[in-house]
Amino acid sequence: MPSPPRPSNSPNTFKFLFGLFPLLLALSFSAFPKSTSAEETSREYILKAGFIYNFTKFIKWPDGIERSIKAKGITLCLVGEDPFGEILDRLSNKIEAKGKNLTIRRQPTKDALQSCHILFISQSEKSRLKEIIEKAERRPILLIGETPGYAQNGVMINFYIEGNRIKFEINKQALERRGLKVSSELLDLARIIEGND
Repeated sequence: MPSPPRPSNSPNTFKFLFGLFPLLLALSFSAFPKSTSAEETSREYILKAGFIYNFTKFIKWPDGIERSIKAKGITLCLVGEDPFGEILDRLSNKIEAKGKNLTIRRQPTKDALQSCHILFISQSEKSRLKEIIEKAERRPILLIGETPGYAQNGVMINFYIEGNRIKFEINKQALERRGLKVSSELLDLARIIEGND
């Protein structure tokens, strides 16, 4: 049985995830049935949920959006098949992002998309990627995926597995074009991708 993917073991990565480990452990032992492939998938997406939560600490939205986030909280939206299941709901019940609630919204309409701060684009939406990015209308929405080629085509942060470890790549140009600022600490952990927006 293959081991579940792990985060990179560099010192910066341990620092990145350190504050969230108690929560990840709580989710690991309380949320899911113990079965082979299902358990491995759950562990992978617990870790990815942890990464997404931590991204909010290293990304700065434009000032007006930041003020709104601090007043009302962050909205994380998902389009396509949801690989997280209950993980994100459990996460949102246990933590705050930037001091406020984390709201989860699935399959937002085009109008509802405008209220999203983070948009996770599923692998199932690969054929619709350009359409989804266009629907975001160049707003300061942090686009996150987990599919080869997504970062090269305008997704800002994209997960990948290498050597049985979860890693991520960043399209810095796509972030900057939408008015999002990324800390050097996060860039140091990522593979930097040049690509279209």
